Amino acid sequence: MMTSFGWTTSDADPAFFWRETTTARYEGVCCHVDDILIGSTVLANVIELKQQLGSMVEIKDLGVASYYLAMEVQQRSDKLLLTQQKYISEILERFQVPQFEKKHTPITPMDTRQLSAEDGDLLDDQSTTKYREMTGCLMYMKQPRTLHLKATAMDNLKYLATTKLMGIEYGGQRDTFVGYSDSDLGGCRDDSCSTTGFAFMLMNGGAVSWRSTLQPTIADSSCEAEFMAAAEAIKEALWFKKLLPNLGVIDEDEAVKIMCDNESTYAVLRSPRINEAVSKHISRKWNFAKESVALNEVKIEHVSTAKQVITDIFTKPLERQKFEVFEAGRLALGVKAWPF
Repeated sequence: MMTSFGWTTSDADPAFFWRETTTARYEGVCCHVDDILIGSTVLANVIELKQQLGSMVEIKDLGVASYYLAMEVQQRSDKLLLTQQKYISEILERFQVPQFEKKHTPITPMDTRQLSAEDGDLLDDQSTTKYREMTGCLMYMKQPRTLHLKATAMDNLKYLATTKLMGIEYGGQRDTFVGYSDSDLGGCRDDSCSTTGFAFMLMNGGAVSWRSTLQPTIADSSCEAEFMAAAEAIKEALWFKKLLPNLGVIDEDEAVKIMCDNESTYAVLRSPRINEAVSKHISRKWNFAKESVALNEVKIEHVSTAKQVITDIFTKPLERQKFEVFEAGRLALGVKAWPF
């Protein structure tokens, strides 16, 4: 139906449609089941599409976007803020988490200790169910313990209770897109796996994609751990390389920039000649990353560790002293609250 109105299906996502016009340049339509979000700088084009859709199916026009897929949308001038205040409030009420004053909140969103799956006493069945409901499938654990309930689930909810007005801000005059890749080394106490962390920022620092996940294999060195993290970031970058030209953010032949603070990984990705000397222990399945750099699909740039505050948030729990850097990192991700 959308294609009959002159819209093109994105190669990145079949539920996203785009078109380029002389009046509005790039316009986009996001579809999720029966929810549709239209993005354009020209109101007349939005009205026209609504009329076209209304001639084909019954629609309900909710006006200017204020809520979409559990996200509140606030708009001011040339900026917008995405928050999840309603969703967070529902979670806090469901688990009876009280409102906290800032001085009584945990210093960080989670316990800074590196917990093992064996730490603490096993939870009873009722508490185990509560823990799984809190953390959901992303934090699923077969046999959660008392420390996991307190140090991860409850502290995280307490942190959300005091930051629920915060969201991610997008907009401004400068259109940029850049990714950051980082890892720890052997941080998991149970199997010595490392953690991959990456984030991609669009338009004045607003994060559009991020991930924190244990690596599938044990890294032999910091170079290997960083290499695997960079490879995961490159996978995400290749998807964005299909999507962002539909939005006019980058050109089709433009390389996506990824920042990495590990000099060995930076060198391995950019220079095939040192493969045998430095990276022969790295599994072949990750070598697509080097090919992506060689083909100029992505561009790896070195950044000092001091400026790699963004992905530190995703690779390790931070102590109080480093939490101040976390605050800078949170701001770099575009996370902020608008005054009433």
